[in-house]
Amino acid sequence: MNQAWYKNIWTKTILLFLTVLSAGTVLASSYMAAAMAYTSTSLKDFLRPKQEKYLESATFEALFDSTVYNALSGGQAKSNFETNGVYDSDKLVDIANYYENNRIDGTNEGGVAYKLGELLDWRKKYINGDTRDGEPVVVCQKMDGSYYYYYINDFRMKLENHELFVEDISSISTFIGDLKAGEYPSGCGKTISDVAGNILYVDCWTYSGMIGEQYAPEGASSLLDIVNEDARWNGQLQNLCIQLQSSLYALNTDWENYENLSDLFKEGNTNFSYLWIDKKNQKILTNREEWKDYGDYKTYLNEIEKENKGNPYCVLSNRLKDCKSNVANADLSVWKSYLQSNNGDVSADDLIFAATLDKELPIQDAFYLEKENYDKFNPNRALLIVVWVLSIVVLVTGFVWLTLIAGRKETDEELHLNGFDKVPTELAAAGVIAIWIAGSLLLIEFWWRAGDHVADAVSYYFATDMSADVYSLGRVFWSFVTGLWTGAWFWIGYLSLVRRIKGKTLWTGSLAIRILAFSRRVWDNRTATAKICVTGVSLMFLHWVILLIYSGRIGKYYLVLLAAQIALFVWLLKMAMAKDRLKKGIREIAEGNLDYKISEEGLKGDYQKIASEINHIGDGLQQAVEKSMKDERLKTDLLANVSHDIKTPLTSIINYVDLLKRENLEDPKVQNYLNILEEKAQRLKQLTEDVVEASKVSSGNITLECMDLNLSELILQTEGEFQEKFAAKKLEGVLHLPEEPAMVHVDGRRMWRILENIYNNAAKYAMPGTRVYEDLSVNERQVIFSLKNVSEYPLNFSADELTERFIRGDVSRSTEGSGLGLSIAKTLTTLQGGNFELYLDGDLFRVTITFPRVMPLQDEKCSI
Repeated sequence: MNQAWYKNIWTKTILLFLTVLSAGTVLASSYMAAAMAYTSTSLKDFLRPKQEKYLESATFEALFDSTVYNALSGGQAKSNFETNGVYDSDKLVDIANYYENNRIDGTNEGGVAYKLGELLDWRKKYINGDTRDGEPVVVCQKMDGSYYYYYINDFRMKLENHELFVEDISSISTFIGDLKAGEYPSGCGKTISDVAGNILYVDCWTYSGMIGEQYAPEGASSLLDIVNEDARWNGQLQNLCIQLQSSLYALNTDWENYENLSDLFKEGNTNFSYLWIDKKNQKILTNREEWKDYGDYKTYLNEIEKENKGNPYCVLSNRLKDCKSNVANADLSVWKSYLQSNNGDVSADDLIFAATLDKELPIQDAFYLEKENYDKFNPNRALLIVVWVLSIVVLVTGFVWLTLIAGRKETDEELHLNGFDKVPTELAAAGVIAIWIAGSLLLIEFWWRAGDHVADAVSYYFATDMSADVYSLGRVFWSFVTGLWTGAWFWIGYLSLVRRIKGKTLWTGSLAIRILAFSRRVWDNRTATAKICVTGVSLMFLHWVILLIYSGRIGKYYLVLLAAQIALFVWLLKMAMAKDRLKKGIREIAEGNLDYKISEEGLKGDYQKIASEINHIGDGLQQAVEKSMKDERLKTDLLANVSHDIKTPLTSIINYVDLLKRENLEDPKVQNYLNILEEKAQRLKQLTEDVVEASKVSSGNITLECMDLNLSELILQTEGEFQEKFAAKKLEGVLHLPEEPAMVHVDGRRMWRILENIYNNAAKYAMPGTRVYEDLSVNERQVIFSLKNVSEYPLNFSADELTERFIRGDVSRSTEGSGLGLSIAKTLTTLQGGNFELYLDGDLFRVTITFPRVMPLQDEKCSI
């Protein structure tokens, strides 16, 4: 067994321990990496193989880039919000110009403008969601295609005051309600007229996207005044609302940039220095007191660019060739686009923006704090990557290994399922997930209650200089425990899933297939379960309707009540199906299917006992039938033996009669006696053979050699064999055969015996001098042969009697015939899959045999 060490219990235990441990270390190290990337370094820096200084890192590049953008955006905002360098709350904001160009120049060329102070106050309430939705507006279309707008309450008042009239409405309240609900969309064609009956509007509908107006626009009482009176905005209400909403959001961002420029970028608050140069207006915007003289701007630029003493810097203008920077990986084209998008009302060709950073970082701003974190955490990233990679390798290796050996033991190659694997799949999955969620919630709750204390204690114990921040050992420890908990329950669920897949019980052992099987049994037994389903569902529905009407709510205990009702409903269905199963079993046994057994699977209590007793009744009847069959076989054997004993002396009699006839006896009486003796001996021989064959056929003790043959050829042969017998009684055979082959799959010798018995019956009992009609026809599925003749004697019995043994055409006469011919023919026809039918109508006698038609040739042996 040494070769199976890889799947023994110790190997599995060690693998599970290592993989669960690795899950904890992966989550803990991932948390630490995320903390580093968020607080101290970018992902790009984290993955770099070489450790770099902060000013050479991608982390610094990202912060410098965002700071340049914020400075440019702040400058743009300052230009928008100030007049002559002072914040101007009365400055007009042209909504269209601000929306399209991000510019506020104090004019109202677009037709819709607000005071800056009003918009800034409005944007606070709008961002908080207080004034977003306004009163719905009714849009009325005039005959010339222009529009007129009403607030819906104003529109209602005009209708109620009979200033406006709407065609074909039941009431004003109903019409207004339908209008609010959107029942009248654009194009509905609802005409509106004035008191004189003049049509004012040819259509109307509701616009529900109106913004809640906090302030009126400049020169108007509302936005509707503008869209009704200004042709530029008529029909553009929706577009105007969109522009206004976007402007409120943009103002919020610009105001933050404006405040940051005044506070965070203020000299003494940052290590970052910027310089805006407006050559058109000969102005400078900067956060350095010594850079405010426009006449010395070239000196300032030279100080930034050439005398920077290694400080990071950038100089931007509208021409890319004039843009410069010593920041590693700086994308000057992007920075130039920042300048172009934040140039205010001045052409970008007349602007220069320059910025630099004091590399010593004497002020504790964002750069200083980020450098502190970078220098603190970056040295640990190599060890962290190694731990993370090793943990992943262990996880992947363990995953593959445990997947391959799941359910296997070192002692054999069989698949072994444990008790948990036999729990229904959905319940097992739900249990694992529920326990994992419950445990995770407990861990979260524990951390919220005690996490800070643990973080402080652990940090103090291991390193007194480590603060309880996102990188504290307490939070790392919490991540590690969460990983252990998650890994443990993952393996419990996953390995059970693998064993179920290997054992092919994932679906067969599921709750879904049991529900489907039960539903199918309910459907298959719908005659028994229909009443219970209808009654049960109706009662449950009525019960819950009454319960909800009187209680008005659903409590947690109602779920228990619902579960109990469903359980009772399922139990009643099972009882109904069990009763129906018993009924079916009794019916099968009563109809002669003595081998039928009632399945006792799923039956319990009295139903199981009754099923067992019914099965025992069937066994008793089966024994009685077998005894009867045994007696029948004994009779058959007796007939065969007697027939055999009769054949021996009968053969001697026939031989001696033949010898006497050869003696040329001249006495006519003797000749007559010999003829009678020969005739009766042959009849007795035929009778003996018929009895033996009838016995074999009735007991099924024959073998059929089945093959494909053309019934037309066999009928032609049979008709030729009986020409002499038909001629002796002056019978005329009228034969009709199809042109196409009449192929059937039968035993040729037995088929010949069937036709022989049918023709022989006609030759014996047909009225002399009449016609015998022989008709063979075929269709897509069947081959049908019928033989009709007029009987010589009255047919004073039923057709069924003729196929019984020892029954002849006239029970009062003593003509030759054993009465077995038609019985044998019918039985042989049935054994070969055909149908044998007799028809009597007065003296008309017709026999019809039908066989399935076959097309391909096949040759096989079928034992009966």
